Amino acid sequence: MARCKAQFHDCASENNVQFRTSDSRFEVDAAGVVHASRTLTIGSKLKFSVLADDLETCETWRVDIQLSPLKNTEIRSDAEDEPGVIITYRITGKGATEPPINLFIIDPQTGELNITGEVDREVNAVFKLTGQAYDQNRKPREKPIELSVKVLDINDNPPVFTKQVFQGSVEEQSPFGTSVLQLTATDADEGENAMIHYRIINQGSRAEFTATANGEVKVTKPNLDRETQDFYSFILEARDLRGKSQGLSATATAQIKILDVNDNIPTVKYFEYELSVKENVKNIQLIRIKVLDKDEEFSDNWLAHFDIIEGNEGEYFRIEVDNRTNEGILINQKVNL
Repeated sequence: MARCKAQFHDCASENNVQFRTSDSRFEVDAAGVVHASRTLTIGSKLKFSVLADDLETCETWRVDIQLSPLKNTEIRSDAEDEPGVIITYRITGKGATEPPINLFIIDPQTGELNITGEVDREVNAVFKLTGQAYDQNRKPREKPIELSVKVLDINDNPPVFTKQVFQGSVEEQSPFGTSVLQLTATDADEGENAMIHYRIINQGSRAEFTATANGEVKVTKPNLDRETQDFYSFILEARDLRGKSQGLSATATAQIKILDVNDNIPTVKYFEYELSVKENVKNIQLIRIKVLDKDEEFSDNWLAHFDIIEGNEGEYFRIEVDNRTNEGILINQKVNL
């Protein structure tokens, strides 16, 4: 099977480019990978062109491709040169006499090794075969030869995120560069085909976060304010080929909760209260003082604490806090004689 890849640089957005070939025996997919449209036997050099049409500007780019037939591997025995000796070649092993059977075959007369179907490196990265030469009396004429067939990788596997939703949290007002999440994805390919770069693809214009190429999500807006927005969700991308546009990609979601810090000063509804109390009574609620605080409700940052700083030298009064309403309750705790 013939397969190669055509790359065009400095042309328009890939979404607006359509590929075609000058030879109907070949076709190009959206990523620029050239495939044979049917089984071909290439006996000599074969030339054709791949063309990229810009659907917006009507410009066309062209690249010329030349394919040359590969020289097949073969095994030979010196006994072929002996008078009256007829040599027959055979192979055994996985891919020949073991499943997948007859993926590799050998010409019994010439010793030429051929392949009959597609191979998948992610299933079988290496095939180890044994070649043997026999004479017409079925007697081995050489020691067995070990044949190792290594399957070369192509970029046929997209990255896979280890989870579809990455959840994290960060305190509001965190400084620029604060780490929030570590993204992880795997790729069944190898080499550059498995080198994954990460990015955020739909965060909006404010860009509170960024993802480094190695998958670390960091704060880019140092004045995150929980009281303005306490939750962020955006789409992540993992792309192989070091993040190049020709790479295969996958997406996942990030969800980030903004944690509260004590950055809001409490205020009271009224600055002055006037009241009266009967003499000779105690443990009576005299007034409830409402406290307003923008920090997270029911947290320590929100809950008020009261001190009487003047006028209570005789300790006739105390203030308790209602944790449900964040109100201070003024109580007379001694009989006022």
